[in-house]
Amino acid sequence: MAEQIILKLGGRCPNKAALSVGFQMAKGASLPIRALYLENEQLLKASRFSFSKEVGLCGSRRGFELHELKKENKIAMRALEREVRRRSTAARIEADFLTITENVSAQFHSYCDRDNIIVMGEHLSARQLTRDYMHLKESNCSGGVLMAGPRASAGSGPLVLLVHSYDAWKDGLDMLRDYLQTFEQTVVLLCIGDVLEREEELRNDLEADFYGDLVVYGMKRMDQSRLLWEIGHLKTGLLYLLPGCPLAAEKDGFEVLLNLFRCPLLVAL
Repeated sequence: MAEQIILKLGGRCPNKAALSVGFQMAKGASLPIRALYLENEQLLKASRFSFSKEVGLCGSRRGFELHELKKENKIAMRALEREVRRRSTAARIEADFLTITENVSAQFHSYCDRDNIIVMGEHLSARQLTRDYMHLKESNCSGGVLMAGPRASAGSGPLVLLVHSYDAWKDGLDMLRDYLQTFEQTVVLLCIGDVLEREEELRNDLEADFYGDLVVYGMKRMDQSRLLWEIGHLKTGLLYLLPGCPLAAEKDGFEVLLNLFRCPLLVAL
């Protein structure tokens, strides 16, 4: 079970859909937020090399000055910190804000070694989000990753859980138990294959923690085109992919979800 929400930040433009759902989950599950601002090491290093210089009409050379980049980074960081403080105050949850400037990747992964939910709070492309997810998975991180694609927005639609096996359902449900206790929207279990025949067990597993509307239906086999249509038809607010989900294993299918839908994704590691 998650102990906190890890919020990954960087650059200047936050992903507001990811932040909104991340803070909603933190509030619902009474989890603290740990916001980590990762400085762009590569950009700072590149400013020292000659190829980063711009040659003017008079032969003068103007480049990306290191002190100017650091100043801009600090301004962006302070703006993001104010955003985190504002949201945490509104949600009445604890939040701390840390800046990581050295060994950024290693230090970030050190915060992701428990069953925590990691919110990708930067405004990134679907391809880069997929790469970041794969890096976390290859680094043996556990828990889940909350992402929102370029077109995403925080909506009020149902929480849709893609259930491809009963074992995966049992493993992945713990992450959501505390959150579901305060969840007010409809929950849809979109089942694939034989797991649909265990509908009564699925309902019983949620009975003690969830008091909202529960819808269970699905398809006999994995059909990506129909699956995408179903998710869009449901006007999904948040899509949760359980551990071992086929879509999380297929890079193209994963990117399609992020590019196609406005709903954020919560993907188990």
